[in-house]
Amino acid sequence: QSTYAAEKAALNMLTRHAADEYREFGIRVNAIAPARLIQDVSLEHVFESIIRVINGTQTGTVAVLNKHEDYLL
Repeated sequence: QSTYAAEKAALNMLTRHAADEYREFGIRVNAIAPARLIQDVSLEHVFESIIRVINGTQTGTVAVLNKHEDYLL
């Protein structure tokens, strides 16, 4: 679990820093990650979240997908 947590924290920070670096070029950077095991989140849920990010305007956010409710970091 500690390795997984460290990797996920690194992905969160990489997403935020890349968003800051590329914002001036009009490039948005976001990430979508399961809250726990990917088996707990349906593929349809993942696709719906990807479409929301593509159609949105946010940058530097990490959408954490959960079986019951999603949240942004």
